[in-house]
Amino acid sequence: MEPLFEAVLLRGLTDLQRAAGEWLRFLAEADVEAGVFCDPSFVEHANPFAHGDTMLIVTGRTEGRLVCVIPFRLARERQRLRAGPWRVPFLVTRILLLADFEFAIRAGHDRFSLLQQAVQYARTRTQADLVLVDNVPTSGRADADSHAVAWVFRDRQTTYVVRLPESFSAYWATITSSVRRGFERRRKKLQLQCHGALLLRRFGRPEDMLELHGYMTRVWHKSWHANFGRYRPPAVAALEGMAGAGWMQSYVLTAGEIPIAYQLGYSYRGTYYCDAVAFDSEWREFTPGKILSLLLLEDLIGEAATRVVDFGFGFNEYKRDLGTHEQERAKATAALTLRGRATLSAVRIAERANESGRALLKKAGLHKKLRDRLHATDTPAGATPAGGNADTGSQDPGGG
Repeated sequence: MEPLFEAVLLRGLTDLQRAAGEWLRFLAEADVEAGVFCDPSFVEHANPFAHGDTMLIVTGRTEGRLVCVIPFRLARERQRLRAGPWRVPFLVTRILLLADFEFAIRAGHDRFSLLQQAVQYARTRTQADLVLVDNVPTSGRADADSHAVAWVFRDRQTTYVVRLPESFSAYWATITSSVRRGFERRRKKLQLQCHGALLLRRFGRPEDMLELHGYMTRVWHKSWHANFGRYRPPAVAALEGMAGAGWMQSYVLTAGEIPIAYQLGYSYRGTYYCDAVAFDSEWREFTPGKILSLLLLEDLIGEAATRVVDFGFGFNEYKRDLGTHEQERAKATAALTLRGRATLSAVRIAERANESGRALLKKAGLHKKLRDRLHATDTPAGATPAGGNADTGSQDPGGG
């Protein structure tokens, strides 16, 4: 039996808190599967309403029983086409955004099929031009006949997870000897530089969030991210809210009392989700981000509550080296109006032009030189960025 869909439009946090009751009760049921980024507590503290966006919560029911909750954010944005390092303004579009494909669903139902039906229903309730879903598997139903929704899969990347065994030695034995030697060499080099004072600090309690925020802010201002004003640490109140929900679990790597790297992350329903990671660029030579990831795995292995570590979307060498399982994922976009189709066509043309230009620069040996020059001439590290922490991310792989 096909589910019946309904939707409620939320215009602020009060509306979200009012709608969260049934959503939380659904998540508490034993046969419901979900990821942290679609939990109402995470949505609340990410606060999608801060910049004037609204939310459309779409629910599906079979014989009156809830089978899915899909929290779309409805935003109005001017699309920008990429031209090398620049962004060229294009059309203003209304977009339905889903932060993660792992929305709450009752076991036994097909996630992609429900998403298809929910999008078709949502398009009748909004004037959205596009729908964008992050972190979608490209295998299985994602590549099947799309019916009324024509998906375009962009930014395909291999993503990695670690399925945790009972001991670190059992996990370490699954990693190739060359990778093990490389990590052990880097770890020893960093410990020597710290004069043996290398320490992994773990943060999860609400009362510890002010200290965590201080460490993260110090690292962020000296990180590669600060050059572009992105992935700034969440506010203390947001960190306290997530810690109060019970699944905050973040780490800071210190050399004595000096923070040199951090991992913002969450332990949720058996999975540890790596969100934003950053390191102090002055320590880049000692790859603190990579060592932090290794120490994090050592800390998590043996915890009965955590069975999987998800490194998240975006390729980095350390994820491949430390991961035990891989899957190709992408950002899935679909046009719902003529304006949406025009935008997607322009984006595809710009992407092909950029790929061709990048290939030519690499062939001429100029790509890395030009990229480094642009990074060096961007906003100085330590400057206050204009933007906020809108998405998850990881740092330049060279030091992470």
